[in-house]
Amino acid sequence: MTNGTRTFVRLLTRTAAVGAIAVSGVAVVLQTSAGAAPKPPFATTTTVKTSSKTLVTGQAVTFTATVKSLHSVPTPGGTVVFTVTGAGSFVGTCDGGNTVALSGGTAQCAFGGGLLAASSPVNVSATYTDTSDANYTGSQGSYSQTVSPGETSTQLTSSSNPSVTGQSVTFNAAVSVQSPASGSLTGSVTFSGVTCDGQNPAPVSGGTASCVVSGGLQASGSPDHVTATYGSDPNFAGSTGKVTQVVSPDAATVVLSATPNNCNGNVCTAAAGSPVSFTGTVTSNAPGSGTPTGSLVFSVLPAGMTKAKQSLTCDGGNTIALSGTPGNDTATCAFAGGLPADVYYTVTATLSDPNYTGSSGSLLESTGRLGTNTTISKVGDQDAGETFPVTATVTGINGGSLSPTGQVEISVCGANSNGGNGCQGTPEPLQADGTATLMVDGGEFPGYYYAYAQYLGDQNFQQSTATRKQLHVGVSPTTTTVVSSENPSVDGDPVNLTATVTGSADSAGSTLLGPPSGTVTFTITDPSNNTYTCSGGNVITLDNGPLDEGVAQCFLPAGTLHDPNGPSGSTDYTVNVSYVGDSNYHSSQDNYTQVVVPAA
Repeated sequence: MTNGTRTFVRLLTRTAAVGAIAVSGVAVVLQTSAGAAPKPPFATTTTVKTSSKTLVTGQAVTFTATVKSLHSVPTPGGTVVFTVTGAGSFVGTCDGGNTVALSGGTAQCAFGGGLLAASSPVNVSATYTDTSDANYTGSQGSYSQTVSPGETSTQLTSSSNPSVTGQSVTFNAAVSVQSPASGSLTGSVTFSGVTCDGQNPAPVSGGTASCVVSGGLQASGSPDHVTATYGSDPNFAGSTGKVTQVVSPDAATVVLSATPNNCNGNVCTAAAGSPVSFTGTVTSNAPGSGTPTGSLVFSVLPAGMTKAKQSLTCDGGNTIALSGTPGNDTATCAFAGGLPADVYYTVTATLSDPNYTGSSGSLLESTGRLGTNTTISKVGDQDAGETFPVTATVTGINGGSLSPTGQVEISVCGANSNGGNGCQGTPEPLQADGTATLMVDGGEFPGYYYAYAQYLGDQNFQQSTATRKQLHVGVSPTTTTVVSSENPSVDGDPVNLTATVTGSADSAGSTLLGPPSGTVTFTITDPSNNTYTCSGGNVITLDNGPLDEGVAQCFLPAGTLHDPNGPSGSTDYTVNVSYVGDSNYHSSQDNYTQVVVPAA
């Protein structure tokens, strides 16, 4: 008796269902006095629970169906059939099958590989059936499982960091599923901050997506911020990875060459003043690549010079833009007018490009002094005491736009020379037309001479000597003239005849020669060829006194000249004056007619 209630025990010959305890085939039914014992089949309830209410894709999950009866002591037996369905016509199969035998009133449907968010929500239905003794009625329970996308993680790495300009770089995005989620990724990765060679977005394969930049990146844009974004798919959430790519300038190479290419190693030669150019060729070095697009800065320093401001200037300036031509990236410094002669020039070309290190190339250019050729123009025969020119011409050999400058030593030499040591001459300036002229002022004494010329050279041109030229200086020509003190004269009157001998216009009064000297011969004849004599004789020495030069006088006293044809006519006397010359002056003569008329 419990709380005033009597309890009776009744033995049954068959097994009881509700509230029964199976004992050797005999069921003991506990029955209260409140009412009669229930009879099978007994009603059941089925409930379904999940092992994880916050489920993500690929996370292992177990659904447990629990079957209960309120009126029976033994737990129900039989089977539970699980039906698993979801979005997108999903039908799931439990690990081990969907029909599960009850054990201890429960049956489990497990998904070790989890479910997909794409199928969410997933409806799990459990249907109980008493397949053992039919003492229990069937029942059904269900559960709606939400499956969320699994979390992912994206790790972005560079194949080379830092890299150099033009170096091939591969960016690898490793996308992984974060626990407790699991499964295979089916999305793609979008790379930003770079331009990939291939597909972008790039599909994920084996958890990896790659972006190859075979042409590399530029140091001028460094650092590059590269982002890899895994785009979400129905089952997994998106994620992002980042990397900062540092790009250093590539070590380029500059090779310098000269045109004309007269080089032995890095020592080249060119004729001073002839066109010359220097070309720098730039190449990138592995692991970098690409074509530099900056410029070359040229320096052309004469021997002994070290400062940039002492550099000669290329045509168009010393900073020359590179051509940017792949495989032939060049810049050229040209000197159309050539370089002045020098022992050597140090020529350097230095690269200026933000993407490449400032490497340089250099060579030595020698421009030795050029040869010259000196000639003397034909002088010709000269007269003694006459100023004459001697002209020398100097030409450069392969001088191009350069011309010789400086002086030419010109001299005239001979045994009779008026100059010291048998020569006279001075250094004469070389004119723009390449000539230099010595004026032999006052001329030379008669004789044979040689003209010499030697170009003294300058910074660009060597000395040279002309082949000597012979010249002849002859005696100076003269002019003899006669005048009369009275012409016509009267029969029997005295007459004074004056002969004057002068040199040529150039030699007249020459301080070198002085006035003509020597004698003058007077020959005076009448129409009958009778001759007449001057007072003191007909050969008279020229007077070169302070008042007169080159003068000789023939005095005919009174009664010497008559007019036998008078009183109606006159008589002509022929006067011939002959100058014999001297060592410096040539002979000359003059004829004169003296007229004698009758006395009044």
